[in-house]
Amino acid sequence: MLNYVGNASLNAGDKIEVYYSGKKKVLSIRQLNVENEHFNRIVAYSEYIHIENAVFVYRGDRKIIRGTFAGSIPVFPSNDHMVLLDDNKFYDLQGHEVEGANYCVCYLDMVLAEGKIYRKEKREVI
Repeated sequence: MLNYVGNASLNAGDKIEVYYSGKKKVLSIRQLNVENEHFNRIVAYSEYIHIENAVFVYRGDRKIIRGTFAGSIPVFPSNDHMVLLDDNKFYDLQGHEVEGANYCVCYLDMVLAEGKIYRKEKREVI
C-alpha cells in the first residue's frame, strides 16, 4: 500500500525514482514527471512497488531504481530473479552485472527483476 505525502498521487505510467530509506525502513518514491506539480519530490512511501522499464543506478550510498510506475500490489516474482548490489554495481545471482530490467518489484531493500538487461562488456580499441 502506498502512503502518499500530502495531496500527492501516482498514476500508472508516471516516471519515478525509488530508493530504500534505511532511516524510515521503507521505500521512498520520487516523482520524475516534469509536468507534475510534485516533480522531483518524494510523493509516497511503501514497502513494495512495481516498476516497468527499470534502470538500476547507484548514487552515494543509495541503490536507486528509475522507471515507470506499474502498481503497488504485493505480488512478487520468484527469488531466482533477485538482483544484488555489490561494489556499487547490481548483479544477478550468477554474478552477471545488470543495468536494468523490463519489470521489477522493489520490496524494502530487495530488488526482484524479470527480463534483466545485462551490461555489455566494453571492447578495447587498438
